[in-house]
Amino acid sequence: MHEVLYVAASSRLPIVMAVANRALSGPLNVWGDHSDVMATRDCGWIQYFTENAQEAFDLTLCAFKIAEDPQVLFPVMVNLDGFFVSHVVEPLYLLEKEELEGFIPPLKYPYPLDPKKPVTMGAFAPPVLYSEAKKAQEEALRSTKDVILRVWKEFGERFGRSYNPIETYRAEDADTLLLASAVLPRQLQWPLMSCGKKAKRWAGEAAVVAAVSFCGVARCSQGSETSDCV
Repeated sequence: MHEVLYVAASSRLPIVMAVANRALSGPLNVWGDHSDVMATRDCGWIQYFTENAQEAFDLTLCAFKIAEDPQVLFPVMVNLDGFFVSHVVEPLYLLEKEELEGFIPPLKYPYPLDPKKPVTMGAFAPPVLYSEAKKAQEEALRSTKDVILRVWKEFGERFGRSYNPIETYRAEDADTLLLASAVLPRQLQWPLMSCGKKAKRWAGEAAVVAAVSFCGVARCSQGSETSDCV
């Protein structure tokens, strides 16, 4: 299945896939671990890392709008920690279908399979064309950032829950930042809160919500500042 992930990205298929991340065997383990999704980091998919069921629900809705946008047309992977999110009961605010009709437009995929208009998909490419195709794919993937931010902003304005690629806690004056994703950032907040003012300059926390990765480089942003995170 692993190689098919590359095919989906290079074919510009707007697939949305929810993945309950878990530790890989052996020994057998069903608890949250990112060793499975890290193996797919450079497959050319847009990836979200969700902290709880509400984020998983909200960002899945955003994923359809982003993946199907004509300026994007890339698959999106919504990651949620195995067991800690996938097998735990918690409150969830659902949205009605009527509320979403104005948010997610009907899909108009520009490259459908149509016998009346045959096209070539997954054609053979020699090295010189292969490298050009991969470079074009990388540039297109990086350019999706503006659409992601626009969709998240629209979601926040419509439904009152806003998201950012990197979310921080007590990070303004911290000498040390703890970088984490998925459910771990919320767990890190408790020891920082319990330490009170003493912890304010000692450490802060930054949570990765979205990663657009390709060739080992993840593009991260916070506000107007952008940096490459290897």
